[in-house]
Amino acid sequence: WWAVVAVVAGILCIAAEIFILPGFGVFGILGLIGLFGGVVGLLIPAGGSLFPQDGGSSQLLSAVATLSIGTVSALVGMYFVAKYFGSLPLLNRLVLQDPSSDSGDGPSGVTSGDDFTALVALGDMGTSTTPLRPSGRARFGEDLVDVVSEGGFIGPDQPVRVIAVEAMRVVVEKA
Repeated sequence: WWAVVAVVAGILCIAAEIFILPGFGVFGILGLIGLFGGVVGLLIPAGGSLFPQDGGSSQLLSAVATLSIGTVSALVGMYFVAKYFGSLPLLNRLVLQDPSSDSGDGPSGVTSGDDFTALVALGDMGTSTTPLRPSGRARFGEDLVDVVSEGGFIGPDQPVRVIAVEAMRVVVEKA
């Protein structure tokens, strides 16, 4: 039972370090040592000893090797999953796609986060494609632009006029 107590004490020390005590100090190190020692103790078979009396191979060495190989394998696996998370066939559905990409999932030609002064000018007329409450999208020629309405709600498919153009913001009103 000492191994189970060591694992629980290690988890409690780490939790105290994270939630109660600032920084990474004595409780964090004690928690890691307790957690590592407890897991090594749990890997030793029942009735086995840490240090053999007859000069045979140590079950302690086997447990430490098993834990080390498992830890390294988990870290390498986490690295590759994090690096290729968006391109894995099953997991790519969990990553939001850029709406401006022509993936076929969303509207193409959406412009956001760009310099709008090259796309629209003061007084340009367009049509809202989404409800503007107060932000949404409007089409100006072939360009679909993120806009903000001045004066409240504007429904979809309503004519709008550009009243202000800044580098990152287009303000429209109902025409």
